[in-house]
Amino acid sequence: MASTSAVPSSTLTLRNPAPPPDKPSPTPAERFILFGQDWLRLQTFIGTALQLPISVGEFEAKYGSFTDEAMVKGCVDSMRNLQELSGTFGNPITIKQKIVHDGGYLTGATPPPELYGHIVWLALQIENAASTFGYTFASLKDIIGPGAGSKEERANNLKLILVGQGGLVSLAEDMKNKTDTLSSLLAKFDGDVSSASEGMLTYTAQSSQIRKKAEDLVGQYTKSIQDMQVAAADAYKKWRDYTIAAVTTSVGLMILTAGLAWPIALGLGVGLGVAAAKMKEEYNRLMGDIAKDQQKLQLKTRLVSDLTGLNGTLPDITGTLSAFRTKLGEIQGVWVNIGGNLQYIVSNYGVDQLSDLFWVQQAMKIGDAQHKWQGISTTASQFTQNSLVDMSLETQFGQQIAA
Repeated sequence: MASTSAVPSSTLTLRNPAPPPDKPSPTPAERFILFGQDWLRLQTFIGTALQLPISVGEFEAKYGSFTDEAMVKGCVDSMRNLQELSGTFGNPITIKQKIVHDGGYLTGATPPPELYGHIVWLALQIENAASTFGYTFASLKDIIGPGAGSKEERANNLKLILVGQGGLVSLAEDMKNKTDTLSSLLAKFDGDVSSASEGMLTYTAQSSQIRKKAEDLVGQYTKSIQDMQVAAADAYKKWRDYTIAAVTTSVGLMILTAGLAWPIALGLGVGLGVAAAKMKEEYNRLMGDIAKDQQKLQLKTRLVSDLTGLNGTLPDITGTLSAFRTKLGEIQGVWVNIGGNLQYIVSNYGVDQLSDLFWVQQAMKIGDAQHKWQGISTTASQFTQNSLVDMSLETQFGQQIAA
């Protein structure tokens, strides 16, 4: 229901957790409504998807080969679909690269084509619009205050800044439409992601053919490495024992016989030396095979880890997008509400009220309105600045997280 209040129906902020009493933090108490967990999860999802292989060659370089080529191709196609969608969404790295070539990339009259840039662009629009509301309300005394003309002139001036061409109501309508446009684009993206995720989940599920095969190979390589390590340890011990025996036998017999038994010592030494050489060869072969299997194990373990991570991430992404769109709906509601309130004032009050600065300040709650609109502008500005800080995704699922 419309009222005379010029205070936004929501501050469009989220509370930051309070820092520990013994560790004061410079972090503001509030942040812009879009700068929540949903925004961070979207960045994480996009960053992960961008690192997926998009060709069979890239897949094999990252995860090793499989005998089932059709299975690999299907998995790669699904990964490629996710990565292409990630390009549609965009990320801070590409945005900053574009800003280098076009300083007005985020400040133009039209939004950037990728969704990430569009979101940041809308936040800038909100910052500017909220600042305009705050500035306009701060200037009311110059518009309807003493010395600003007759009662009729003051009332007409107020109507112009509220509902005239380019006034606050038209600004609110414009912001409502811009928010609606982004929400519609995100709805389409949501549908595309859902479709791509369903295709990818076919390969990430624990019962999927490729994941089961990779897990089986991990088990096989692990067992093979363990067996070869036992055999290598045995070969190493025999090589060491034969080598020591060959040296001590040759030297010992010569000392005991003053050299008279040299041919016998030489024969024993040579025989033990041959045996040592064979054990050395066997040990080196086993160590080479172990290294090869360890590399294969590492590649297949990476695939299992990546598929496991995606399997845990993909089902949540649709909910994340939905929650993000809900926040856009709250932003849209602020502009609908304020536009209705200002229109209501002009339509339901006459010259006496609209020309009275004191009445307008009290009825529209101008003091509180200025504070709240400035708060929206400030937190939106903080969001646009922080949105271009790219998240480091060097540590993937399955890896140790650095201290």
